[in-house]
Amino acid sequence: MAQSKISVETMMEAGMHFGHQTHRRNPKMDPYIFDVRSGIHIIDLTKTEPLLKSAMEFLKETVKGGRQVIIVGTKRQASALVKAQAEACGMPYVSERWLGGLLTNFETIKKRLKYLNELEIKLAQPDLGEMTKKEKVMLDRQLKALLTSLGGVKHLQGLPGAVFVIDLIKDKIAVKEASKLGIPVVALVDTNANPDTVDYPIPSNDDAKKAIEYVLELVAEACTVKPVAKAIEAKADKSANGSDKVSGDEPIVTDNETTGETLVIKEE
Repeated sequence: MAQSKISVETMMEAGMHFGHQTHRRNPKMDPYIFDVRSGIHIIDLTKTEPLLKSAMEFLKETVKGGRQVIIVGTKRQASALVKAQAEACGMPYVSERWLGGLLTNFETIKKRLKYLNELEIKLAQPDLGEMTKKEKVMLDRQLKALLTSLGGVKHLQGLPGAVFVIDLIKDKIAVKEASKLGIPVVALVDTNANPDTVDYPIPSNDDAKKAIEYVLELVAEACTVKPVAKAIEAKADKSANGSDKVSGDEPIVTDNETTGETLVIKEE
């Protein structure tokens, strides 16, 4: 869906104007609330429109400048859509669970990403040499675990230029880590959330599948800059085939989402 189609009418068709029940209201969202209907807040889409256009322009310029955008949406109705649109535009994504420390412990995560890419290449070889069946099973298990936690960001080459988030409350750890590092956050902000916690808030329903799909299509379009995407892909391939080897025995250091403690996770 082209960005030229960003309008109050198209946003209304997508159901972006439906907020939460009034008792869940965050006072910070008052400037963006138009009315109340049957106990539901109605978002003022005339205020959403310029903010949505500004956010998409920012993402476009970020990617044009050679930076990646991590697309984050782990809620049930967003997960598959995030994966599909992120892969369509060649951007990294998190659609299952945000791994604590993905950004704040990136140097450690980067080693795991390199090992993941090396492992994929190794297991794709038709001839695995003298590797025993048991060894292959162990490597397959490692690969599966790494793909589950890091598969969507396996081509992330450095800290991203921006993070796009579907649900500020569901994925608050992603927002917190990005903010701590000064990475701009673009996000849908429903009437129960605080728009002040992000750099580019988009007042919108963040639960309706149609609304999520509509905005993700705009995000994918904004992030589709072919020359940069090809350069990122080429860099990823070069890194994966590099001569420096990383041991699969290195642990993942991750922040506990509940307590904030640092955990060490190591595949067996």
